[in-house]
Amino acid sequence: MGAVFAGIIRAPITSVLIIVEMTGGYSLILPLMIANMLAYGIARHYRPTPIYEALLEQDGVRLREKMALADALGGVSLRQVPLDHRPYATLTADMGIAALLQAMSENSGQEVFPVLGDGRLIGIITLEDLLIVASQPQLEGLVNAADVMRAPISLHLDENLRVAFETMLAQGVRELPATDDEGRVIGFVDETSIAHAYMAARNKGH
Repeated sequence: MGAVFAGIIRAPITSVLIIVEMTGGYSLILPLMIANMLAYGIARHYRPTPIYEALLEQDGVRLREKMALADALGGVSLRQVPLDHRPYATLTADMGIAALLQAMSENSGQEVFPVLGDGRLIGIITLEDLLIVASQPQLEGLVNAADVMRAPISLHLDENLRVAFETMLAQGVRELPATDDEGRVIGFVDETSIAHAYMAARNKGH
């Protein structure tokens, strides 16, 4: 049973632990491990795709393609991404709701607003955050940027595209500020720039 489990699920150690738990004995660990590794090796040779991945592929989900894309993104530095130096609004921690909403209305294409202190990034406020504040006018005079801002999430040019993409995904945004070693904003990185840099690197590889 353990060898069948190891071959189908591709989890040889897990099947050993399950049998040990079921039987309460340890005398069969060595032969089980040998049988499991043989089953694992044979199954992987004749059927490289594990059963769960095969089932996902039937539904159109291809993990290997996503893993390959992630590996490719990890091989490209943000230094290869042209920064967006468009005029963008920055905020200060003491700005009230009215000032925040004015910055939002005057910069309709901006999704992330850096909050600066002494010229350095101390936080970010997203467009989604501002829209939530705008829906609660009763907070005027009670809340300022310091109350709304998130942690100073930014990207450094020494990081790679995979880190940039995963950071944007975690924050639920399509752009993030890039900062230098002193924490000063030097531009923005967005999903479009990442896609272009990835395609350029891939074409150069071919």
